[in-house]
Amino acid sequence: MVPSVRSPLLSHTPFFATLLLSLLFASARLDGVTFTDDSDRVTIEDGGIPNLRSVAGASAEPSGAARRAVVEDEEAREREVRLFIVEEAKQVGAVCLDGSAPGFYYRRGHGRGANKWLLNFRSGAWCTSPWDCYNRSSSLWGSSRHFPDVLPAPGILSAQSDVSPDLYDWNLVIFPYCDGASFSGDRQEPLVFEGAPLFSRGRRILDFLLSHLTARFHMGTAERVLISGCSAGALVVYLHCDYIRHTHIPPSAQVQCLADSGLFLDIPDVSGGRAAQTLFRAVLSIHNVTGSLPSSCLSSRPPEDHYQCFMTAQLLPLLKTPVFVINSNYDLWLLRHALAPPEADPSGALIANCLRKLHTCNQSQLATLQGVRATVTATVTPLLPPTPGGAAAGAGGVQLGAQQQHGVFVFSCLTHCTSHYEDHWLRLTVNNQTLVQAVGNWLTATDSQGSSAGVSQGEFDPALIDCPYPCNSCQVQAGRVPAAPPLLKAEPPQTHGDAPLEAASVGQSNQRQLQSKLLCNTLCCSLLSDPLGLPLRSSGKATVTGFLTWYQSQRSWVQLPVPALQRRSCLPPIPAGGGC
Repeated sequence: MVPSVRSPLLSHTPFFATLLLSLLFASARLDGVTFTDDSDRVTIEDGGIPNLRSVAGASAEPSGAARRAVVEDEEAREREVRLFIVEEAKQVGAVCLDGSAPGFYYRRGHGRGANKWLLNFRSGAWCTSPWDCYNRSSSLWGSSRHFPDVLPAPGILSAQSDVSPDLYDWNLVIFPYCDGASFSGDRQEPLVFEGAPLFSRGRRILDFLLSHLTARFHMGTAERVLISGCSAGALVVYLHCDYIRHTHIPPSAQVQCLADSGLFLDIPDVSGGRAAQTLFRAVLSIHNVTGSLPSSCLSSRPPEDHYQCFMTAQLLPLLKTPVFVINSNYDLWLLRHALAPPEADPSGALIANCLRKLHTCNQSQLATLQGVRATVTATVTPLLPPTPGGAAAGAGGVQLGAQQQHGVFVFSCLTHCTSHYEDHWLRLTVNNQTLVQAVGNWLTATDSQGSSAGVSQGEFDPALIDCPYPCNSCQVQAGRVPAAPPLLKAEPPQTHGDAPLEAASVGQSNQRQLQSKLLCNTLCCSLLSDPLGLPLRSSGKATVTGFLTWYQSQRSWVQLPVPALQRRSCLPPIPAGGGC
């Protein structure tokens, strides 16, 4: 019997997510490409790469200014990440939850990155009951009908050399997530709910799209591949990194993996229950993911414990492919959905309330938080190189051994999915290395072809692990301006002004406003942040009328009504005026 578990993360997501993305991308068009089905997306039915260049469309010789505008427009479109729907996947049953054909987003590499590939799996949690999957099937996490035609690519995915200097010119493929089980489910017969068939075919989607890219795009000639993902996409990395490497990537290619915010751990919640365990048991039951789990893990456990093989702690020690782990010691998902889910701390008195303002936590609550950090650190320990004394290294000054090609960047900022946020990607610092520098140093130090030429700032440190709160890495900097007080230590002053709060604010007063308000809003409404992989920020007013969702860059904003977020059971309840 399928457990009756309604995921709090996605209970009200589809309508608002679809509305948000339709607003963000309503004006996106792909000119110069022939479309099918009267849509603004590329539908691939017979292979090949469509011409991605736009057509100028001017019959007369354009002026110099017009020519420059056309060139700039073409260059901008070349940097776009465009959707390709693969209809023929339906022939093998590789379909989204609602039965629609899957797809991927693609941006062509160039220069030194022409034969290098960055594969990225999207975030989006999981559906854990028939109702949950039915609800999800009408959203962009369950149907390609809701995929935007052009996808922004911020942070590590950026096409700008000053944002992602090691990867900006690589071929980029982003896999939108529409199966509800981290590309791992494989139900032969669809689940039927409210008369609608629900297909859990993530593993088939994974195999078909990768085979399609190898055969019909030029991934079959790849020289280097980085398989990455955030949140539920990071779980794809932990689950399938080795499999993708051996099954879908040319043997001559160098393959590495990067997992951002994917440490989903079986920790007890504050009421003594096991919220995370309950969630992952439900995913296994409803999606039939057992065939995607490591046989060595399954064989060492009774069937009732097979859910553990879908959780990171059991997967990390089995990885053979070099992996770079990005995670927070105080990851928002762990805190909100494993440690203190609403059902375990409904009033917030046990710990949820103090998570909004960590300086108000009592000693017992702080000890609980440090227990989470200890579990995170212990989980990544198998990846760390041994010290001369035999124990795993803690941080700093570790030489790269012949067999050590993993990397760890564990920081103490209260966040989730950091590599996709340009402010975090460029400024989060551990041991004097920013995240972008740490990833660049790892890519350079492990480059078997000697072809890296990016941001490498010094010796690669495979064990960048931050100290515990209140000492932490979440120091938001503006360029080389001295770091402001750490985010988690900020007092909660009254905020004012009309400008959106930026994570790179220069002034100390603005910085303090950001620290308290951003922390508060992110915690209050992280339910919406998690599936989208988007941070939530307020307008900067003491009483706000809505929350603004940021996507792609700090210049793109969309207003969401407060009642919508109230219905998502944000903790604590949002006051009538809209303040946190």
